[in-house]
Amino acid sequence: MAVEGRLRLEIRAASANPTGFPAVLRRPTACAQSPSGSDRISYRCFYSRNEVIQSHCVAPTALYGPGGPRSPYILRTHLETAAGVSLQVLLPIGETVTVARFENPRRLLASTAEVLGNIDSPDGCRTQIRTRVRDARKLLEGYSGGLGVHRVSFYGDYLEPLRKMGRLMGFEVVREG
Repeated sequence: MAVEGRLRLEIRAASANPTGFPAVLRRPTACAQSPSGSDRISYRCFYSRNEVIQSHCVAPTALYGPGGPRSPYILRTHLETAAGVSLQVLLPIGETVTVARFENPRRLLASTAEVLGNIDSPDGCRTQIRTRVRDARKLLEGYSGGLGVHRVSFYGDYLEPLRKMGRLMGFEVVREG
């Protein structure tokens, strides 16, 4: 699929946010080696603890909507270009996030994760969170390179509302991991 088509899917995934609150577009960050050990991959994971580090250079500071509390942030450069300004947003911890992405117009991949903490590391994009997932190995087996790694994350457990929305709108919701 062309990049333009993938971008349309990502925009559609962002519009699938049932919370009405801002969402964070994110991806897992760099890991030393792929599960096969043969090449670099685009996530950092701790399989034994079912933890995945997710990151993105763009994140909102008002995760609970315009009237909600603001998250603190640090001004940094953008990772890939080392130019301009990007926010390192210190996101709320101890809460559940729903992470989703349209694989195609008829199939939404979704999962939940518990936010364990913020990470300050030069590896990966500026805003980074350490999350605990149900099964890190199984979850990350479906991730691919390029734009395919991006997921939209929003605070709260919205798997059931996403399933209901899928039934109404004619797309399948598949739980990842």
